[in-house]
Amino acid sequence: DCPKLMYQSLALSILSCFIEEPDIMTHPSILFNLPVLLDIINNADDEVYEENLVIITDAYRCLCSIVSTEKGRKAFIGYRGVHYLVEIIVKATFQWETAQKLLLSILGSGMKPFTYCYDHHQIL
Repeated sequence: DCPKLMYQSLALSILSCFIEEPDIMTHPSILFNLPVLLDIINNADDEVYEENLVIITDAYRCLCSIVSTEKGRKAFIGYRGVHYLVEIIVKATFQWETAQKLLLSILGSGMKPFTYCYDHHQIL
C-alpha cells in the first residue's frame, strides 16, 4: 500500500511535467482535482509536508499553469481559489510569495469582477 502523501507527490511530479500543455492542464479530470491542489498549498505549513516540500512547489507550478488559461482561471475561481490565496498570503504560509504572484496574475488577467463567484457550477 502506497501512503497518500507519496501518491500525491508522484502524481504531482508527473503532472508538473505537462505544465506547458494547456490542453492537458485544463482537461476536466485535472480541473476536477483543483480542490486537492488548493488543499496542499493551503496546508503547506503542516508537518506532514516537512520532508516533502517539492509537493508544494509542484502544486503551485500546476496551479500557475492552470490559471494561465481562461478556462483554468474560471475553474480556479469557481473552486474558491482566490479565497485560498488570500488566506495563504494573510497567514504568511510557506511559499506565500508564490501565492501572491498567482493572485496578481489572476487579478491582472482582465477578468471582470462579477466573474469571481465561488460556486464552480455557476461559472460564467
